[in-house]
Amino acid sequence: MNTQLKHRLVGLAVIASFIGLAVPFIWQPKVNGMPEHPEVEVLPTEQSFVSQVVAVDNRSVLPMNLASKVEQANQQFAKIEAEQQWVIQVGSFSEQANAARLAKQLELQSYPVIIETTKKQNKTFYRVRIGPKNKAILQRYQQQLAEKLGLSDTRMMSYP
Repeated sequence: MNTQLKHRLVGLAVIASFIGLAVPFIWQPKVNGMPEHPEVEVLPTEQSFVSQVVAVDNRSVLPMNLASKVEQANQQFAKIEAEQQWVIQVGSFSEQANAARLAKQLELQSYPVIIETTKKQNKTFYRVRIGPKNKAILQRYQQQLAEKLGLSDTRMMSYP
């Protein structure tokens, strides 16, 4: 047999094999990158799962026993957050007189002010803070500070 004919037949066989492997992947119907009919394994259950579901925050569907546990956890978290104390740091100064001046201004506005002293790299800093209170109250205070006194660069943090 002619060598050139052998090369052509081998090349034809390679091309036919490639087409045989590639065509099913190219012509497979897809919807948003997913196969048209995804395979789903259905597991038997003692009770119907559909009758025991509940919507949580209009985003997901959970079994009722899991949904009740989520609700209990949310209630516990809300209780802990309500009991936890927070402060708003309004300023931090290297000079005590500046901290005292700001604290006096805030006290005149009836905010519960504390000045805490801290040392960093052998330098003393005086932190002017409002609180401690619960988070909801301090969020209102933060808004008032921004609106009334122009203090918008404040930080809320847990206390102590």
